[in-house]
Amino acid sequence: MSDYSALAPWRRLGPRASLAVVLLTAAVCAGATVVAADTVGTSVTGTTAVGNPDRPPERVCDQRTNETSRFAGACAAPREVDIDRGNYAATAVRQLLPGTLLSVTGVWLLFTGVFALGGAARTVGVRTAWALPPLAVPAVARAVVATRLAPTTAWPTELEPLAATARRVALAGGNDLVTVAGLLGVGASAAVLVAVARDTDGVWWGPLAAGGATVTLATGPLLGVPTPASLGTGMVVTALGLPTTFAPRRVAALAAQRGLLGHSTVEQAEPEPRHVTAHHVVGLLLLAAGLVVAGVPAYLV
Repeated sequence: MSDYSALAPWRRLGPRASLAVVLLTAAVCAGATVVAADTVGTSVTGTTAVGNPDRPPERVCDQRTNETSRFAGACAAPREVDIDRGNYAATAVRQLLPGTLLSVTGVWLLFTGVFALGGAARTVGVRTAWALPPLAVPAVARAVVATRLAPTTAWPTELEPLAATARRVALAGGNDLVTVAGLLGVGASAAVLVAVARDTDGVWWGPLAAGGATVTLATGPLLGVPTPASLGTGMVVTALGLPTTFAPRRVAALAAQRGLLGHSTVEQAEPEPRHVTAHHVVGLLLLAAGLVVAGVPAYLV
């Protein structure tokens, strides 16, 4: 280890500082999303008339026999209500906040899981948090670009297309500045991962983590605009990958015990190392797949 490496923040500062880096990066990315939502909300004007969700169906109101019916008050409500288009568009953008937070924490878990696969101690994997701040660069760039795109965007009149357009503007998909910022952020993040690995007692899984993260995040431009539905599905897949990523031995032991049910040696079941590694790899693949399905790369590149 060189004298210079002793000055590295991940070596000089402890796990609490790493956690603070994760929270700070998440706060910056979330703040950029809120700024984009406010910008979109002020750029969209007017109202759209939609069916009143509080009014019963017409067949119910038509079948009333007298004004004392329990539906009398509800049926007296107007058939349509006006929806403020600006608030609707801003809400659609704010629905990206869970995905924004998942993009930071999920990528950190992916980094940590790859380092754990290489045999690194858990405290070493936590240090990969220092690779996250560069990923906040495209988030800030999106907020800047959104302030320029929103006033000149032709906003649809229908609500669903309006929501999709609002999310697209907030993410600045396809914008050259954001794309360059995203690629620079991923490159800097990969460099930090390699540096952490080289500085950690010969653990050389940094290049693998950097390569895997780069490939995962490079799918961002291909995914299009994330939706709440894709986020929900991705979070489920990600959750399925967490146990086998961070407790592969325990999961493999449970699987071995289930295979020995009914035998007297069930309490002695011990998973083989190759089975533990296989569970760990499957967990990492599920974790990466969940992030892609949730559209996480689209938040970062």
